[in-house]
Amino acid sequence: MFLIHYIKKFFKKKPNILEWSEFGLDNLLILEKLLDGILFRPFSVMVEKYKIFIYGLGVSDSESWCGAGTGYMSSFISDYKRKRCLFLQSIKNQLCHIEIFDDGGIIVQFEGKTPNEVWAKLNLLQRFSGDDLFGLKDSNTQKKLTQHQKPTCTFKDWNNLNVMEPLYLHHLKTRTLAIIDWHKLFENWSLQSSGIVELQSELASIYPSNHIFNDREFRAWKALIKAAGGTNITPFDKKESKVLQFNKIIYSNDLY
Repeated sequence: MFLIHYIKKFFKKKPNILEWSEFGLDNLLILEKLLDGILFRPFSVMVEKYKIFIYGLGVSDSESWCGAGTGYMSSFISDYKRKRCLFLQSIKNQLCHIEIFDDGGIIVQFEGKTPNEVWAKLNLLQRFSGDDLFGLKDSNTQKKLTQHQKPTCTFKDWNNLNVMEPLYLHHLKTRTLAIIDWHKLFENWSLQSSGIVELQSELASIYPSNHIFNDREFRAWKALIKAAGGTNITPFDKKESKVLQFNKIIYSNDLY
């Protein structure tokens, strides 16, 4: 409900054409259904009196960005040249950006290599670091960034649904049929003595016989298997690759 509250508060005038109820956004059950499976939900953090709204997450291993990366976006409201303005902050194209808006649209924009560098160009709110104003230093933001890292696992985790579920949500859920028992593929694979499977035949065993795969769905499966420790060993062109094998040296059964 926070996102709706934030939007309603920011846009004080009600939209002329579309109302919340037309989308069902005033119904908690519908909202929960819409948010089911979404790995990131907007949230806010406080930096003294300023409420920083984080509405996009991107991750990296950059210490100068506090672990954030391309796709990270945050905003807050403050004064700029004696006017109440909206500050939009983002990380994209290897740079940190700040755009300042008033009622008439964008006033000015800045960019720098780091949050601290770009904020140094504004000569505003100097008692805070750029990292603080981007919302990056907050413990909740750091927790979300850690959770947002692409999930991975190894062969030893294949029978642990609690470990495997985040991989499914990240790579496959929105790209395939909801009725399939996706985890069955890994359960069967882990029981094999050879460790080698032919992907299309394995998928055929868990999908309806009349199901037709598209490229997007097949790519999602390959991404999921790669994240789970599967290695493509097909000696053909990538478009023809159908055989996958987990790394036996690292993931063989006798190590566990």
